[in-house]
Amino acid sequence: MTQHLYISQIRTALPDLAFDKLEQTGGQFADVMIINSEWVFRFPRYREGVARMVAETNLLTALQGRLPLPIPHPVHSRFEPPVPGLSFVGYRRLPGQPLLPEALAEVRNEFVRDDLAHQLAEFLRSLHHLPLAELPADLPGRMQGEASGEQRPAWEQMYADVRSKLFATMRPDARKTVTTLFEAYLDNASLHRFEPCLRHGHFGGANILWQPGGEGAGARVTAVIDFSSCAPGDPAYDLASIATLGGDFFERLAPRYAPDPTRRAALLARARFYQGTFALEEALAGLRDGDQHAYAHGMEDYI
Repeated sequence: MTQHLYISQIRTALPDLAFDKLEQTGGQFADVMIINSEWVFRFPRYREGVARMVAETNLLTALQGRLPLPIPHPVHSRFEPPVPGLSFVGYRRLPGQPLLPEALAEVRNEFVRDDLAHQLAEFLRSLHHLPLAELPADLPGRMQGEASGEQRPAWEQMYADVRSKLFATMRPDARKTVTTLFEAYLDNASLHRFEPCLRHGHFGGANILWQPGGEGAGARVTAVIDFSSCAPGDPAYDLASIATLGGDFFERLAPRYAPDPTRRAALLARARFYQGTFALEEALAGLRDGDQHAYAHGMEDYI
């Protein structure tokens, strides 16, 4: 889509806004326009992404004031007609920068690392304990079987897709590693049972904003963004995502999220499987959407 088309749609929402500064970025499903470092407008790239963005907007509206950290608050939207380039959602930009592993590694203060882990654990606990019955029925990232706690068929299908679509270009040792990962999970019935909750679905550092303090002191989490994968599912999936910030940080967060050792052990066993599927999911999505960059990034450790 052209930038000119996006700007014309933004002007319908904010006709008096002066475009002093304009930045364009993008995610997996949408192009993003940032106006004057103050407003964020997201435009779905694909027709099916419009319905997903409608569901995300409805969910974000329902979540306002119910979580311990700021989240996007949609204040402008247009979904009719449901056409890429014309449909959008807009909200004020939230403060902070992505909490990436390399940035977190620079925080040496143990008390600050503990506090960051505590903030994120409390956010996940709050999100995961929201009653599903009080939320919109149509959620943006719903995965087959997750709402009922039975997701084995969906993972069987993903394993079949990986074998048919990705194995041909994988190294032999990588194929063996992936085979072991999936078959160990599929053969362990205890890993398929969980109490469904509202999971974020993409709870990695890119979607967690923070404000570093001077020499690490006073650092804090400022917001959580991108609820486009939010759906009923396994809370361990979000733990798998946050584990990408590093083992030491995850060891601080996990006991705060799940104080009971038995429950924590079950969560972590499932999280280890999910973590092993993330890159494969990205590669398959790249093939489906014709996104060569996503495909190459997902496959880089396997070829």
